[in-house]
Amino acid sequence: SKSLNIFSDYPEALNMKGNSQLAMNQTESAIQSYEKALELAPDYPLAWNNLGKALAQDGKIAQAIQKFSKALELNENYVEARHNMGRAYMTMGRNQEALSQFNIILQKYPNFEPTRRAFMQARQELQ
Repeated sequence: SKSLNIFSDYPEALNMKGNSQLAMNQTESAIQSYEKALELAPDYPLAWNNLGKALAQDGKIAQAIQKFSKALELNENYVEARHNMGRAYMTMGRNQEALSQFNIILQKYPNFEPTRRAFMQARQELQ
């Protein structure tokens, strides 16, 4: 439909489109939407984080970590991106690196439950 195409040049719209594609497990399409958003707005941490999530969901963990890292370069206080990066390190069996990411979050937000759980899990796997 014509009306939707008006928005195809807006990074926010492309990011949201990617989110709904990712929710429907259309990983390849989601990756394309996030990449288009980032062509238009390379300093868009949300899209970098979401691109990382899509790549991780597609099993491309090393690439995902690069995208989370880019999101954190743009906003070092981006908790979700840091958490996702820690989870990706865990997936690769790099639990020490995961723990250091989780630690940064927990120093600021000691009661952030998803990270606390991930931290405990990573620590157990190290023992």
